[in-house]
Amino acid sequence: MPLIGVDVGTSGCKCVIYNTDGGISGCSYSEYSQETHTGGYVELDPEMVWRHVAKTIAQAAKDIRFEGPAALSVSSFGEAGVALDSKGRVLCNSLMYTDPRGQEELHDITGIVSPDEIMEITGLPAHSMYTLPKLLWLKRNRRDFFEHIWKFLLYEDFISYRLCGETAIDYSLASRTMAFDVVNKRWSDRMLDVLDVKETFFANPCQAGTPVGIVLPNVAAELGLPHGTIVAAGGHDQACAALGAGVLDDGRAVNGMGTADCITTVFDRPVRNSVMLSNNFNCEPFLLPDKYISLSFTFTGGALLKWYRNCFGADYTKRAHADNVSVYALMDREIPPEPTNLLVLPHFDGAGTPHMDPASTGAIIGLTMETTPSHIYKSLLEGVAYEMRLNLEYMDRAGISIDELTAVGGGSSSREWLQIKADIFNRPIRTLSVGEAGTLGAAMLAGAAAGVFDSCAQAAGRLISEKERFLPDADRAAQYDILYGRYKKLYTSVKNICSDM
Repeated sequence: MPLIGVDVGTSGCKCVIYNTDGGISGCSYSEYSQETHTGGYVELDPEMVWRHVAKTIAQAAKDIRFEGPAALSVSSFGEAGVALDSKGRVLCNSLMYTDPRGQEELHDITGIVSPDEIMEITGLPAHSMYTLPKLLWLKRNRRDFFEHIWKFLLYEDFISYRLCGETAIDYSLASRTMAFDVVNKRWSDRMLDVLDVKETFFANPCQAGTPVGIVLPNVAAELGLPHGTIVAAGGHDQACAALGAGVLDDGRAVNGMGTADCITTVFDRPVRNSVMLSNNFNCEPFLLPDKYISLSFTFTGGALLKWYRNCFGADYTKRAHADNVSVYALMDREIPPEPTNLLVLPHFDGAGTPHMDPASTGAIIGLTMETTPSHIYKSLLEGVAYEMRLNLEYMDRAGISIDELTAVGGGSSSREWLQIKADIFNRPIRTLSVGEAGTLGAAMLAGAAAGVFDSCAQAAGRLISEKERFLPDADRAAQYDILYGRYKKLYTSVKNICSDM
C-alpha cells in the first residue's frame, strides 16, 4: 500500500509517497509566501496553502499506477489556524505565530489564569505566539469574522478536512493552541472559558495515527489518488520529524538542523515544573501513547550560515561555482581543525529558548587581526552549538536527560558541523539514511492507521537505518567546556550593553 506523507510548513509544502519498505515512488515540493502588513502583521492565506498542497499531492502521484487504496497523513507547523464558517469556507487569513497581535490579550488571559496554571493545564509557558491569544484578538477586533466561525482548525486538520470532510486533530498539534489539557487529552474548559466557546469550536482531538476518514471521491479524482484512500490523524511537524527519525524512547532527541535549530526531546511522563516554565520549555503529547516531547530552539541555525554566505561569502561562492560544489561544503572544508577562541551569540533574529527574548541581538566576540573568514564561519557553527548545549543543560535541570541525538534536516549533511556539535554537547550524534524525517513520520502514521504496521515502533524498525555516528573527541570537548563557560556569560553581557543603545 502506498503511504503518503504531506508536510505543511510556513513557506512551503512537500508530499512524498513511500513504499512499505521505505522506498520513494513520488515526491513534490511547492513554495508559497506569507503576507506582511503594517504593524508587523504576518498572515498566511489558507486557500493558497490548500492549492499548493493539492498541487504537490497531484504532482507526486501523477506517475504512479495505484493498484489499490493508499493511506495519507499530514504533518504541519503549529499555532496558526483557519477559521471556517458553517459551509466550510475560509473566513480570513491565519495570524502567524510571529504576528505581534495577541500580546495585550495574553496579558488579560494571565490575569484570569496564572502562568503557573496555564503550564499545569496546557504544558505551555504563556506566550502570545499560541492560538488562544490570537483568537481573543480576533474576537475583539474582527467580530464580523469571529461570530461566523463554525470550526477553528489548525493546518493539519484543515488539510485533512479538505481531503475527507471530517474534523479531527491529534493531541500534539492540539497542544499548540494553549487551550488543550495535555494530561487528560481533551480541550480544557478552564482555557476555553477565556474565549467563551465550547470544545466543539475546535476539531475532535484524537491519538495520532487514528483513521479520520476516506478521501472524498471528487477530491481523489482531482488529485489522482485511488478510491478509498485513508486519511489518518497526523501531527505537529516537530513531533513527526522525531517519529520519522526513529526517536521514540526516553532519553533520546532529534536535532532538526534547518533554518532554525531545534531539539525535540522524548520523555515518558508529563513534566511541567518550575524549571520548564522559567526556561520556556513546553510539554507536548508525542505521537505515541503515554509519551511526551519538549522543544528547544534557536531561530538562527542554517539562517545564520545563509546570512554569512550572502554578506561575506562572495569569494566562497565564486570558487564553489568554479569547482561545482556547494558553497557550504567548500566553507566546511576550509575550517580550522581546532576550536576557535571566538564566541558568537546567535541571536541575529532574537532569542529562542531558554530566553525567548525577541529584543536580543547577535554578537561576535574575540576578533583579532589573525582572525580569518574560516575562523568566523566555524565560530558561527560553534555559536549555534553552544546555544543548543545551553538548552540541553536546562532541560537536564528540569529532570529530562538526553543521552543521544539524531540529526536531520539540511544542516545534518555537514559532517564538520555534526562533529562540532558532538564535541560541544559531549554526546554522540547519529545521522540516518532517510532524508525526509517529517514526511516519513507522517507516512508511518498513515501506515499504522491502515494496518500496514502493527505500531509505529515496528514501522521505525523497518524503515529507518543509521547512516553514521559522530562521537565526541575528549581533547576538543575539554577545550569547548572552557569556552562554553565563557559563552554562558554572553547573553547577559550583550543585553546590558544593547539596553543603552
